[in-house]
Amino acid sequence: MNMRYGLSVLLLLVGLGTQTVKADQGIELMPTFESCSVYLNTPVDVDHCQLQYRLKGQTTWLVGLPMVRSENKPQWRSSILGLTENQTYDVKITSGKQSWEHRFTTWNSDVPIARTVTLTQGPVYISDIGNPNGWIRYVASETLRSDDKAIAAINIDDASYIILDGLTVRGGVNHGIHVANASYVRIVNCDIAQWGRAGKQEITRRGQYYDANKKPINYDAGIYIDQSLGVVVERSYIHDPNGQANPWAYAHPAGPCALYMYARGQTVIRYNDLIGSQKHRYNDIIEGNRNGFEDGGFCRDADIYGNMFILGNDDGIELDGGQMNIRVWGNHFSNTLCGVSTAPSLFGPTYIFNNLFSHMGDQNNSGGTGIKNGYKFAGQGMIYLYHNTFDLRTGMNNFGKSKVRRNYIVARNNVYNYSNELFGDSIITEQNNIDHELIYADDPRLLNDDKTALSSSSVAPNAIFAKPQFHSKSTGDYRLKSQSPGSDDAVKVAGLPIDTTSVGVQDILPLRPVSLTVSQNIVEFNSSSHVNITATLIA
Repeated sequence: MNMRYGLSVLLLLVGLGTQTVKADQGIELMPTFESCSVYLNTPVDVDHCQLQYRLKGQTTWLVGLPMVRSENKPQWRSSILGLTENQTYDVKITSGKQSWEHRFTTWNSDVPIARTVTLTQGPVYISDIGNPNGWIRYVASETLRSDDKAIAAINIDDASYIILDGLTVRGGVNHGIHVANASYVRIVNCDIAQWGRAGKQEITRRGQYYDANKKPINYDAGIYIDQSLGVVVERSYIHDPNGQANPWAYAHPAGPCALYMYARGQTVIRYNDLIGSQKHRYNDIIEGNRNGFEDGGFCRDADIYGNMFILGNDDGIELDGGQMNIRVWGNHFSNTLCGVSTAPSLFGPTYIFNNLFSHMGDQNNSGGTGIKNGYKFAGQGMIYLYHNTFDLRTGMNNFGKSKVRRNYIVARNNVYNYSNELFGDSIITEQNNIDHELIYADDPRLLNDDKTALSSSSVAPNAIFAKPQFHSKSTGDYRLKSQSPGSDDAVKVAGLPIDTTSVGVQDILPLRPVSLTVSQNIVEFNSSSHVNITATLIA
């Protein structure tokens, strides 16, 4: 069943691009709709900072997430989460008797439209320049189809303050939409499919797919974001590429992706269905450019939330790069080798919270890891994992090589229902900051071995080793029942927009701001049964 969660009845939500706000005293603020990155670039040598914030006009300061820095980039960094859009907030950073204050405004869903352009056929080339007070909106009454020559069906180059609204896009030699050297581009309510090269699989050449010129096919993307700032991809359905990625059984997967990311910052990917198929699996569903470099992938200041990631042969998301203030929440990852690849987090911090990882595995049902840290070397950036639920084979694998102990993971209030491996050895032996977790494996010997390993390393002293009781795992509701172990054992995390006593996910995921509910979010088919699903529109 292909239910496109009511694209025709949803409001258009796009954001007014707010530029970087800098204070003379050294605070740099990078807001999006619901978050703001905070940087303290002060010449004063301080060894601890406290972040506070409040809505303009309020008197009470709220405590933010801890500010952190890394030896390779001695700058204090943090994020403010759970904000309301189009609101002004005050920020205060305190260190001893010193303090710094500044103000920012979150992005607005309502943007002023200067003019609307109706597109009639593809391929399309856009280089128009709007401004914050006058965006340019592009619509079409029919499907935009590319020819067999254009690199993409829609080509955006050096444009700014534009919106692609409700387009159906088909074709593109390499990509559906290519966004290059642009700033503040919104791609909203679009249906993108049938892009890229199909190729032919050659088993003797790493099992990968090759084009007519005998070159391996890789990086063909539904949306290719290339050196662009402030791109929003929202409420879009990206599916069914022409190509197919090979599985790891042959070699490292190569093939299409839903999104290819080489961003400059302030990227928002929210409420999208990024869906492959068994015959057209993605490589990474969101693939990052320049893994291991500061400007790789999302680079910095990004929000990825409310998305469905399904049917890839490698990662759901590659974050690998600078990873300064990358925030991932409210997503559902399924049927991929791995959920989120986090290494190397060169500078950090990265926040991953309230996500569901279930039914994991590539096309051969191999893999099945929630968090992958296995890049060839480890970064120095902090990675924070809060209130995630992992129902899979392996919770988290090892970091790559490093000359020193890392201790760069902080994990609280997560649920691990696993069948193969809880954590890679180095995660435990290096004594990462993991605690207040609910941990369970059906194999009692496996569970006991992991409990012993955690205890002997003084990792997770307050972990609970018991079977989680989900509301309804069969229908996709992975919230814990009130009588479940862990339902009253969450530790409060200051600055996190989750206030609950229960560990694990707090919502039926992916998180969507819609008034439509369904009786079940997961359907497992077999040959002898049928399923009735009720959809209810509340408003």
